[in-house]
Amino acid sequence: MRKLIFLTFLLGFNSVFSMESSESFVVTANDDHFKVVGPVGWKQGTNMTLQNKTLVTIYGEIRAGQEQRKVTSFSVKPGAFVSVDLELKKGESAILIPLSPSFQEVQLEFGRRPYEIPPQR
Repeated sequence: MRKLIFLTFLLGFNSVFSMESSESFVVTANDDHFKVVGPVGWKQGTNMTLQNKTLVTIYGEIRAGQEQRKVTSFSVKPGAFVSVDLELKKGESAILIPLSPSFQEVQLEFGRRPYEIPPQR
């Protein structure tokens, strides 16, 4: 009986400390905020998937690096998603800029816990 309780505790304890992560950036657009789940570290060929959970089409662009070079532009219909190759060099970061409807920039950062823009209320 003690072994069963110990195993149950051990398995449950492990899931408490698990961190939500992904191999690529997964950005979820809601009506009042964006949620970002990013990869643990940089790797060649990182991409971003944007899920649109709003009721309007989102138009935006992605910029990367210190010089803010334009990587791509995109549009996502309500309830749909789009996947974009970020083409990042080692040490670069990317910014998702929603153009319509306008919203604040979403910084895509490696190795960070899941976060929301604006921060959780």
